[in-house]
Amino acid sequence: MNRALEWKLIAGFVLAFVAGGITGAALGGMHARHVFFEFHHPELIGVKMKEQFRSELHLTPEQVAKISPIIDNTTASDRFGWKRTSK
Repeated sequence: MNRALEWKLIAGFVLAFVAGGITGAALGGMHARHVFFEFHHPELIGVKMKEQFRSELHLTPEQVAKISPIIDNTTASDRFGWKRTSK
């Protein structure tokens, strides 16, 4: 293997590593922004919990209506805890 080919291979590996790092940082930042902004809305947690229970457990509207007060009470009581522990 001649010297020029070695340098081209090294440059190619370095370029691929840098490109992967930039891509990972960009995609990771976009994902983190989505996750952080989504979970910083405590008023939406009850709605998301109901939707997740409904879809994963295949609940009927009557069953969702029965669990709604439980989820609402849980999220209402947890809001105080979230504010208290987030300081």
